[in-house]
Amino acid sequence: MAKRILIANTHCLKNRTNGSIAFPVVENLRQVCKDYFDRMYTCESQKYDMEYEVRKREFEVTSIAKACIDFRKPVDGLGIQKCK
Repeated sequence: MAKRILIANTHCLKNRTNGSIAFPVVENLRQVCKDYFDRMYTCESQKYDMEYEVRKREFEVTSIAKACIDFRKPVDGLGIQKCK
């Protein structure tokens, strides 16, 4: 923890009178946090869209596979195949 405080103190401009972080540094940190949040939000949205497409395609493949299995089954034991 002390190492993190030391790193923060060396990288942040400190106001020497009261020890608080200078205003431009706070605004810069807010902007960096906002940028990271926006990027994370975009990535999560893209991930959701991709997962939806994967589920949709898995359903399509499953339904086509079932249709193929049904098409291969003989009807009445005569070897006649059903048509869809």
